[in-house]
Amino acid sequence: MSIAPTLLRVRAELGLRSEIKLALACVLLAGSALATARAQSVELPEISVYANQAPTDIGKVGAAVTVLHGADLRAQGYNNVPDALRAVPGVEVSQTGNRGSLTQVSIRGSQAKHVLVLIDGVQVNDLQDGAFDFADFSLEGIERIEVVRGPQSGIHGSDANAGVIAITTISGRGQKPSADVKLEGGMERSREIAASARGSSGPIYASVSADREATGGYNISRFGDFANWSNRTTVNARFGIDFTPELNVDASMRYVRRDTSIDIQPFFGPFVGFAVPSSLGCSSTPGLCFFGPPFGNDHTGFDSLQGRVHGTWTTADGVLVQKFGASSYKDGIQSFDAQNGFFQTHGTRDSFDYKATFNVPQSFFNEHQTLTIAADHQRETLVENPSFFGSLPARIRNGIGGEYTIDLPWALTLTGAIRRENNTGFGDDTTWRVSASQKLLSDARLHASVGTGATRPALIDQFGFFPGFFIGNPNLKPESSFGWDFGWEQIWLGGAVVTDVTYFNVRFADKIITVGVPNLPGTTTETNAPGISPRQGVEATLKINPVSWATIAASYTYTDARLSDGTPEIRQARNKASVNVTTHWLENKLHVNTGLIFHSDMPDLFFGTFPFPTVTLPAYTVVNASVSYDVRPGVQLYVRAQNIFNRRYEEVFSFRAQPFVAYAGLKVHLEPIAEGR
Repeated sequence: MSIAPTLLRVRAELGLRSEIKLALACVLLAGSALATARAQSVELPEISVYANQAPTDIGKVGAAVTVLHGADLRAQGYNNVPDALRAVPGVEVSQTGNRGSLTQVSIRGSQAKHVLVLIDGVQVNDLQDGAFDFADFSLEGIERIEVVRGPQSGIHGSDANAGVIAITTISGRGQKPSADVKLEGGMERSREIAASARGSSGPIYASVSADREATGGYNISRFGDFANWSNRTTVNARFGIDFTPELNVDASMRYVRRDTSIDIQPFFGPFVGFAVPSSLGCSSTPGLCFFGPPFGNDHTGFDSLQGRVHGTWTTADGVLVQKFGASSYKDGIQSFDAQNGFFQTHGTRDSFDYKATFNVPQSFFNEHQTLTIAADHQRETLVENPSFFGSLPARIRNGIGGEYTIDLPWALTLTGAIRRENNTGFGDDTTWRVSASQKLLSDARLHASVGTGATRPALIDQFGFFPGFFIGNPNLKPESSFGWDFGWEQIWLGGAVVTDVTYFNVRFADKIITVGVPNLPGTTTETNAPGISPRQGVEATLKINPVSWATIAASYTYTDARLSDGTPEIRQARNKASVNVTTHWLENKLHVNTGLIFHSDMPDLFFGTFPFPTVTLPAYTVVNASVSYDVRPGVQLYVRAQNIFNRRYEEVFSFRAQPFVAYAGLKVHLEPIAEGR
C-alpha cells in the first residue's frame, strides 16, 4: 500500500450526508408490486452463527443481523463481496477507484476500523491501521456472509465496536462431490478464471477454490490518462473429519495476493494545484474545490495468509458442547510510491480460543436455557520498513466472557453477555450486551439490543510512521461506544411480503482524530477527541414475492452521524437505498437481475494541506444488471454490466468510481455420473 493511500486509510475512513426523494421513490416502486402479491412464503435464513456466542435461530436473535448466502448472490449476478454489502442496510462502502483499489466498509456511521471482520472465524482486520481492505474480495468459494450491526464487543471483544462482518467459506460437509469452473472476460481488458470443488465421503469432507482476476483498469484520477491496472489471486481450502458423532475437527486456509497500481494524489509535500468554483461539481469551505494533478503512479503489493484449526466435542447427549481453536493471520504490504519511495509492513496475529456451551434441560416453565463460557488469547506484532524502523512493540489481549440465553415458551428470547478483557498498555476493560426477541402471534416480531463497544488504537496510531509526516501517540485511549436499537419485523399476506424497520442510536466517546503537532508544520498526530460523537438512524428492508417467477428486495438507511463538535462524519451518506429485482423466464432457464443503488451527497476531506478542508461528494444513482441463460443443466452463459448509465461519481474524494463496464462469462457445474446411468 502506498504512503498516500495508507494515510487515507488511517485518517479518513468512512462518513455521511443528505437527499431522500429518489430513495423513497425506490422503496415505493418496490411496494407497488403489492397489488399483485400472492400468498407465498419468503425463506429466511435459519441460523445466525455470530450474533450470539452460540448458534441461534435467526427468528430468536435480538440484535440487528443480515445473512447473505453466497449461492444466492452469485445467482443474482454479484461478483464480489463489496457490491453485495452495498445493498445491506446500515452498511457504507467506500472504494478508491477500480478493482483492486482500497475498499473499506463501515457500519452505522462508524469508521472501518470499528468493524470486526472474520473469515472462517479468523480476525483479518489489517494489522497496521485496524481496518480490513475488501478490495476485489471475490464471492467464489463463499458460503455465507453474516452482518451483525451495533456494538458487539460484549460478544466478540474489542474491535467489534460498530458491528461484525463474518464470512464463511464452503466446507463441503454433507454435500455430494461436485466442481465448478468459471471463465469471464470484458471491457478494460478484464478477465477472470475460477475453479472450485467440494464434497464429502463418509466422515471426511473438503472444499477447495482458486480464483485469478486481472484488469487493465481505467484512469481513476481526475487528470491524466494512466490506466490503473490490478490483478489478484485467491486460494481457499477447508478440510474436516467427524471422528465420531460427538467429535469433529475442521481446518481452513486462505491465501490472497494482490498487485495494484494507483495514481498518486498530492497528499504529501508542497501542494501543487488550483482552485475552481464549487459550482463545477464539488463544494468546500469557502466555496472552492482544490484539484491537483497526480505526481505519477505507485504500485502496491498485498499478500495475506490465514489458517485455523478447531475442534468441536459434544458430550452428555448434547448438554455440553466444547470448542477449541487456534488461528494465525499474516499480512504484508509492499508499496513503491513515486514521490516517497519504498514502504513495507509485515504483521502477524496469533489467537487461541476456547468456548463451552451448556444446554440446560427444560424445567418448570418448559423453557430452554443456554450458558456459554468463552476465553481467548491474542498476540499481534507489526514490522514497518524493517531496515529503518524495525518491529513495533507486540500487543497481547486476553479475554474471558459469558453469555446466558433463555428461550421462554411464550416466544420471548432474552440474551445477556459480558466480557472482561486485558490489553497490553490499556489495562482491563468490561463490555456487555443485552438483547431480546419477542414474537407476536405468527406474523410479527419485536427485536432489540443494547450494549457497549470498544476499539483499541491502531498500531500506527500509537507508534506512527515516516517521521516528518505523522507522529504516533502512545498515550491514546481505546475508543468506546454505547448503543441500542429497536426493530419490528412483520410478515404480510401469508409470507408474500416481509418488512423490517429498525431504529438505532449510538453515543461514541474518545474518538481518535487527527491534529497538527505544535511547532512542527506539516506534521500530524492523533488524539482522543473530548465529548460524545452521536449517531442515529433508521434501517428498513422489504422483500416481496409478487409472483412465483419474481422477487423484489429493497433497503433504505437514514444515518445522522456527527463528531462531538456537531460536524458531520465524512463519507457517511444521510440517505442510502437499494432495489434489486430478480425474474426468471423461459421455464426458469433465463434469469434477469436488475439492481439500483441510490446514495445522497456526503462530506469528505481533501488530504492536501492540514487542516484538511471539507468537500462535498455529489449524490449519485447507479444501475447494474445481469442476464444469464442455462444452455443445458450445469452450463450457463451470462452477461453482467455495472453503472449502465455511465454515472460519473466518487465514493472517495478525487478517486473516480467505476464507469460503465460490461463482462460476459461461462459457468460450468460438474457432478459424477450416478451408477447405472
